[in-house]
Amino acid sequence: MRAMLVSTLVFFMTSGLDAQVDLHTDDYASSGSNSARNLVRDEGGSLHCLSLEQVVAGERQLIVQTSSDGGLSWITQPQVLNDADSGLFDPDPASQCSLAIDDQGTLHILWGRYTYPSYFRQFYR
Repeated sequence: MRAMLVSTLVFFMTSGLDAQVDLHTDDYASSGSNSARNLVRDEGGSLHCLSLEQVVAGERQLIVQTSSDGGLSWITQPQVLNDADSGLFDPDPASQCSLAIDDQGTLHILWGRYTYPSYFRQFYR
């Protein structure tokens, strides 16, 4: 039985806990992991956030959002990163994701499909 995780991705501003912005809220708003990095800042100061979003039941998209104003507003990037072979749809949707940026400013995205007891696949884009 799969339990639905109800959560909200929230970005806390460095100025204090009173300033926060909801990136998105849905039945499965998740970074996918509490141990993976999902928010990076590029050389120009823009923030990039990676998350899993389930808007339609059984479809879990990887979403990249970008902020050029320190997190006050966010723009969702239009491309869908995962597909039917890499965890977009049930029965084994993407369950974790991580984001990194290199010294050239290229975003690196890693995500996985993990189901108990022994199904593990990772993807990179």
